Amino acid sequence: DLALSLAEWSLDKARDFQVAVLLSHALIAAAAARAPTDPPAARALLEELRGVLDASFAYYNVFELPQMLRSAHEIAGLELAEQLTEWITGGVPTQRCARTYGDALLAEARREHEAAAAGFAAAALAWHDFGVPYEEGQALLGQGRCLVALGRVAEAAPLVEQARAIFSSLGAKPALAESQQILSTARPEESS
Repeated sequence: DLALSLAEWSLDKARDFQVAVLLSHALIAAAAARAPTDPPAARALLEELRGVLDASFAYYNVFELPQMLRSAHEIAGLELAEQLTEWITGGVPTQRCARTYGDALLAEARREHEAAAAGFAAAALAWHDFGVPYEEGQALLGQGRCLVALGRVAEAAPLVEQARAIFSSLGAKPALAESQQILSTARPEESS
């Protein structure tokens, strides 16, 4: 509730200022905060974001790109997720990390789990090298999901455990819960 109220306040202020970078920050935060309880409103914010995006957003806000893509996949469907992913050109190394992650999300959504697992592995390594643990954890989690979908549970478990450890150290409760849910699938004997 607090996150949603802060996101709404930020969005109101950003709309008042009409500065694209501020507005894009606020739209992504508000979409992520609304997604669990109001997916249509979150989708509308992501649709609005498409009209705000410009090259400066991708350069200055590169660390928000993965959250934008996760929100799009969670609530907006494949078409919008594709449009938002394709918009990321990969002009600088961190943008390439985000694009690699986005392409892996798209492959996962298309049930191309082998390609998605490879993409998530590359993204995890790149985010690790850039010192962005949360995104490294998200990429490891994606790789684990894909390996579970491929029936390669023994390979998935240590990756998801690594993601869980990252999320635990960061206090990232929703991501931690997702990693624990996947671990219970990967290691059913531990969930009983």
